[in-house]
Amino acid sequence: MSSIKAWDETISKMKKRLSRWKLNTLSVGGHLTLLKSVLGSTPIYNMSIFKVPKSFLNLMESLRRNFFNGIQDGDRNIAWVKWSKVLASKKYGGLGVSSFYALNQALLFKW
Repeated sequence: MSSIKAWDETISKMKKRLSRWKLNTLSVGGHLTLLKSVLGSTPIYNMSIFKVPKSFLNLMESLRRNFFNGIQDGDRNIAWVKWSKVLASKKYGGLGVSSFYALNQALLFKW
């Protein structure tokens, strides 16, 4: 299986999981919990095997960013929290969401 095909499947899984949740009914805490637990863990296996192409990293980060900000396909909305603040660790005043860029590097260094 090529790495491009693996990432297409991973992105479609993320989109499928996102389509199940109603953005309007979730609080910010609900968005954050789902972002950390479900969307953060979906690509872990593939990230530990393949180096993720930059375009797919950008796409996965934008899916997570749009979900956190409550933005649906093609809509424009105000982002009330900077994404860099969301990705910062709790120690530094952030929300503690792990960056896919850093996570991919860490998982590849494991080998």
